[in-house]
Amino acid sequence: MKKGYIIAGMAFLLIAGVSAAGYHATTISSDGFMMLKSSGSDENGIVVSRVMTVDDARISRTTEEDQDIEEDLSVSGTGPVIFDGFVSGNTRIPDKISRCSFLDDQNEKIIGEASGVVSGILQNGDVEISRTGGESISGMTAVNGSGMVYLGSQVTGKRSKAGRSFVTGNMTLIDLFRYGGKI
Repeated sequence: MKKGYIIAGMAFLLIAGVSAAGYHATTISSDGFMMLKSSGSDENGIVVSRVMTVDDARISRTTEEDQDIEEDLSVSGTGPVIFDGFVSGNTRIPDKISRCSFLDDQNEKIIGEASGVVSGILQNGDVEISRTGGESISGMTAVNGSGMVYLGSQVTGKRSKAGRSFVTGNMTLIDLFRYGGKI
């Protein structure tokens, strides 16, 4: 019976390894200490998240890598919750380089970089963080609880923009951003 499970597991891993997309999901419930960190990167961007909880807590995280790197993190805790998330990405445009009249070489030129960060400490509450990194980056942060939260985002290049926020106390907060790509 155990050999059947082992063979089925090996077949599943072989099939999963052949497919191009990567997917990872984790769900943890605990009344003790938990710490969870994940990160991913490619030539277009980076996604990083960390969370640490004490007392009763539930953490759910999914990470998917296809054309872009996507990560969703949800934390609910009755004790202290420490969290942070970061995403960055390059904005690229095609750049045609002519070497002769019959041959054209297609390269991509980086015209800017965008990034977003969130970090905080909650006495208790719920946090949802969603990040997508790649040629366009996007993020969503939703916080419902009591504590301190820092939010920041910036775009550099020909069109620059930056924003920072710091919130303390009892809060209900929703922060959305998107740079590059189409909405």
